[in-house]
Amino acid sequence: MSGEIPVAAAVALSGAALIFLTGLLTGIWKWRAMLAAADHRAPIYVDTLHRAALMYAFASALCALLAALSAWPAWLNLAGVALLLANFGVTLAVYAYLGRRGDTTTQFSRRGWHTTQGMVLLILGEVGGFLILASGTAVTLWGGG
Repeated sequence: MSGEIPVAAAVALSGAALIFLTGLLTGIWKWRAMLAAADHRAPIYVDTLHRAALMYAFASALCALLAALSAWPAWLNLAGVALLLANFGVTLAVYAYLGRRGDTTTQFSRRGWHTTQGMVLLILGEVGGFLILASGTAVTLWGGG
């Protein structure tokens, strides 16, 4: 590959690799739980964590491409990547916590900060981070004016 990889793209791709590894390792956790359970099912949040990590890994790889193509300044692209990766990480950590606890009911059955204001912050961070990267890429691909 010729040229230098933008920092935001490198951070997003590194995040993708780490999150993918998380998906692989939580797959082992899920498999062991399935072997041990009478119904051969992993706890719901272990299953959710495993699947979410695999999906977030590929979402992070997409963000790397968007960051590499974005017309915005490096600091803004890095901010978009940071928002997305931070939100992915927090979400995965919550699933890991709930999976370790063996929770079997949805976290939304217990209303609280994490299911209301916390979700609003998650939505704003993920959508906002993506819009930064996608709009910068749109300017590159389709012109800005």
